[in-house]
Amino acid sequence: KKAESFYTVPAVLQEIRDAKARQHLDNLPFDLIPKEPSAEAIKAVIDFARQTGDYQSLSFVDIQVLALVYDLEKEGCGGDMSHIRNVPKRTVGIGKME
Repeated sequence: KKAESFYTVPAVLQEIRDAKARQHLDNLPFDLIPKEPSAEAIKAVIDFARQTGDYQSLSFVDIQVLALVYDLEKEGCGGDMSHIRNVPKRTVGIGKME
């Protein structure tokens, strides 16, 4: 199945300042739809990233992109997020990676 819509957060588009990169963006064979992630999704991503130890290495734009994916997954699954972990397999400093 092919994607019908392509989303990004507005901050990603704002980061593209180089004229050549902007031209490449304008020439994509599809439109990028800017969409803000929900506060719930941002919180879920931050909470998970803190548990894995990744929080310090993520920019706020990174968090927004991951949160948007979370929102789109939730929307696409009719709100059922039972297949998405809210606790990582491994927490920082505890156990081995599975």
